[in-house]
Amino acid sequence: MLWISGFAVAISLVAGGAGYLSYLSHAQAVDPETLCLLNHEAPVAALVMIDVTDRIEQRNVKMIEANVLGIAKKLPRASKLIVVPFDDDTTSALTPKYQNCVAAKGADARMDENAKFLDPIYKQFLATLGDGVRNAVNDAPTSHSSPITQQIIRAGSSPSLGWVGTQRKLILITDGLQTGAIGRRSVALPKPESQPLEGVDVVFIEVGNRRDKSRQSKRLRTAWERWLKAAGASSLKMIDPSHPATEL
Repeated sequence: MLWISGFAVAISLVAGGAGYLSYLSHAQAVDPETLCLLNHEAPVAALVMIDVTDRIEQRNVKMIEANVLGIAKKLPRASKLIVVPFDDDTTSALTPKYQNCVAAKGADARMDENAKFLDPIYKQFLATLGDGVRNAVNDAPTSHSSPITQQIIRAGSSPSLGWVGTQRKLILITDGLQTGAIGRRSVALPKPESQPLEGVDVVFIEVGNRRDKSRQSKRLRTAWERWLKAAGASSLKMIDPSHPATEL
């Protein structure tokens, strides 16, 4: 009766494998529109805040797009990406220009997926994200001030943005030129009254401002580093114009 025992083991393994694939499909099921997980929290929720309080030169638009796409390519599948431009309006709700999750690459195909069907979806995801970034920059209205810290605090305390994930990341893209912060001899950003970035990994990407290049000093970068840490950032990476876009 050994063959019966062996057959029973084979049937058990097949049933167990089928059960695992069924569990995997349920656990990793995604919304077909947003590509976000239906039954679990996003592994990473990345909020990309783009400062459009000053006009951004076209060469910098390309740099910003390259940086955001570079970050997206490093995020795990089904991570949430939210692209939010901000101007000087601190009363209206912050509105995402892009809000979807990271598609799976063919190389990341699970046992229940066909890799050749994933790559076209991933390419479309990157193209749509690039469009969202360019629209966020190019559609910006004229601003009369740069309340950067206030907008960060608003984003950190806004449930409507859906910035929720197992790990949270903030990518802040700005020239750093906060209104009223830069004096003749000192730089002083307003002290945060709370820690809206508690537990958040922050990447600060400085965009060069040709008109006010002289004000984008080491002192300003140091002030931003201190402010972001005081606001609760758990880790911080500072990228200034001397770093190429690929160094993320």
